Amino acid sequence: MRNLIIVGAGGYFLELYEYIQNDINQGHLNNLIVKGVLDDKKPVDTCGLPYLGPIGGYNIGADDIFILAIGNTLHRKVIFENLKTKGASFFTFIHSSALVSPSAELGDGVIVCPFSIVNAKAKVGHNVSVNVNVSVGHEAVVGDHCVLSPYSALNGAASLEHGGFLGTRATIFPRISVDAQCTIDSHTAVRRNIAAKQIVTEKVSLVSVTNRFLR
Repeated sequence: MRNLIIVGAGGYFLELYEYIQNDINQGHLNNLIVKGVLDDKKPVDTCGLPYLGPIGGYNIGADDIFILAIGNTLHRKVIFENLKTKGASFFTFIHSSALVSPSAELGDGVIVCPFSIVNAKAKVGHNVSVNVNVSVGHEAVVGDHCVLSPYSALNGAASLEHGGFLGTRATIFPRISVDAQCTIDSHTAVRRNIAAKQIVTEKVSLVSVTNRFLR
């Protein structure tokens, strides 16, 4: 029996724990129990799971495996690498409703949330978070520690290098490359190659006017 430890107890934890526990309850995940949660701050809500203490102070057991419920790409990288140095093993979770091509490649500690799809010949690196309703196109490449927000998309043969963040409903066009540690803002369409460490946005000013038809 494997003991799954969820690292991080914020909002993403609330979602991820339910996805995993529901798949366990429905028989989609075998020989797995959720042992508890690690966080450097004692969480307000652990969904009834044991709080196992701060991340750095945990002693890894022989049957322990880890998954990171953390949305910050830099924090994901640092925590993943620190745990790996201590000999941790990582759990790759593919929700029962997600579709991952047999020819796709997924690294260690990858999360593929409900209703997402990873298409033919796609490559997803270690410790990547693929949130709900995400599309990773054929031959697309996602580097280590990236976070893909809900409804985002990498089209065919597009790439997002390590530490990248793709906001909600953001899209990288086919064969477009986004270099390392870039943040793509929500609802942004990336139509050209992007250099490393950029923030990319198509945001315009938010306008609010009084509705004169309401009295």
